[in-house]
Amino acid sequence: MSPAEVCAKAAELIREHGWVQGRFGDKRSGYCLDGALNLAYSGHPRSCNTPIGVRKLVGGIIGRNHVRWNDDPLRTVEEVLAVLDEASRT
Repeated sequence: MSPAEVCAKAAELIREHGWVQGRFGDKRSGYCLDGALNLAYSGHPRSCNTPIGVRKLVGGIIGRNHVRWNDDPLRTVEEVLAVLDEASRT
């Protein structure tokens, strides 16, 4: 699966299940950006084995670590989805 495909799947997961901050998340609560990327790639939100290419793609768009960016108290789900949508078009 290409980095763009992983990002598209992560966006789909957040749209379907919702978005959280400060934890990986699950089907009931929703997923953080990292949890959604992990789940999209490996099938488990806590796997932490998402390829570096995916992390670099997302990090290049936001300009910083995606975990800290996701957990910023001012962050919105719309911003998270916009990044994933942009990444999925590359």
